[in-house]
This record gives sequence, structure tokens and C-alpha cells, in this order.
Amino acid sequence: MKKCWDSNPDNRPNVKLISAILDDEKNDPVDRINDEEFKEAERYLFKEYKEDDKLITHPQAIYTSRLLDPYTEGLAIDFTESNNEK
Repeated sequence: MKKCWDSNPDNRPNVKLISAILDDEKNDPVDRINDEEFKEAERYLFKEYKEDDKLITHPQAIYTSRLLDPYTEGLAIDFTESNNEK
């Protein structure tokens, strides 16, 4: 890209060279991947995944079952009768 901005027009790439560079980039992007950078990213992702498995649930978490006695002690509901008998 910087070559295209050169103040001397003779140093700028011609259309054929630009087209060849773009074709190479389009057809072979895998070769440009830095293997070490890719491996580092994988290590980071797997580390994050493993740390998620170590999460500890708090014993008083909102989705843990607990008795509702303070809220239901005044209710007189008889669940022994079926709805058909009424």
C-alpha cells in the first residue's frame, strides 16, 4: 500500500503487479497466518474454557431450592382432593 503512495511515480506498482498481489492474497491467505500467533490464541481459548469449568456455585444461589415456610405458613391448601371431586 505504501508503495502506491510513493511521491515518485516510477516507484509505484503498476496495475499488473497490484492485480498479482491481490490474487495471491485472495487465493492463498492461509500461508500468511503466523503459526505461533495461532497456537498462542488456541492456548488462550482452551485456558479460558478450562477456567469456566472450575466455577463454584454459591450454596445460597437464587436457583437453589429452599423452603418457603415464611411465605406459605398462613395458606390453608389441601392438595389431597382432586379437582374433579369439587
